[in-house]
Amino acid sequence: MSDQDFRFSEVGHRYLEYANPMSIAKIHASIALMGQYKPRHILDIGAGNLYLLDQFVSTLDCDGTALELPGVTSDEAKQRYGKKITLIETDAQEYFESLSSHPFDAAICMGATHALGGFKDCLRTLQKHLPPASMIILGEGYWKQKPSAAYIEAIGGREDELMLHHENLQYIESLHMTPLWFSAASLDDWDHYEWQYSRAIEDFVQQNPTHPQSDAFHAKIKHWRNAVWKWGRDTMGFGIYAVRT
Repeated sequence: MSDQDFRFSEVGHRYLEYANPMSIAKIHASIALMGQYKPRHILDIGAGNLYLLDQFVSTLDCDGTALELPGVTSDEAKQRYGKKITLIETDAQEYFESLSSHPFDAAICMGATHALGGFKDCLRTLQKHLPPASMIILGEGYWKQKPSAAYIEAIGGREDELMLHHENLQYIESLHMTPLWFSAASLDDWDHYEWQYSRAIEDFVQQNPTHPQSDAFHAKIKHWRNAVWKWGRDTMGFGIYAVRT
């Protein structure tokens, strides 16, 4: 991700507690499910502002460690959640390459499987470094249908970045892991997420007309909105997969 893309995402998510379209009720359903397996220490890959990991560790009364790249987690988040969460600011792949023991018995990765190379590599890495019968909560995108070339071009992505929902489940089972539960973001969830994101960018542009990135941000969010409403609502899905190693 370029510096400009990171800044665009940072601004776009400023009105949201976390960077994915799942409702807080569905997040808490996944927490309740994990709680049935009584985790002692949860690892969060791509933890962002630490809000979601805090929800897990506060509800389940367990330890939490967050992995995030340097410069992503705000000082405010560190101050707010730092007493309950251990933050390790490093590249996730490098962290796991240096890991020689299994200090965690559960993991979450909400919309950040790219930190470990994507959905497949993320699952393989966690399977290798978690004890047997550990719980994993993954928030992952998927295609509701084959994306059109026009949509892929509009969002600057690749078709092979995501799979269909049933392909995600089949891949989980191909690793001899067990899918235990799934919940999808609804259209209402998506609309809330996309409009909050769009409004955050538009407000930034309106409040900072002379900022060097304002014109580019304004053009990009208009282009993004058009792609979402023309194709995205019928094509892009996101859900929480609960998996046992």
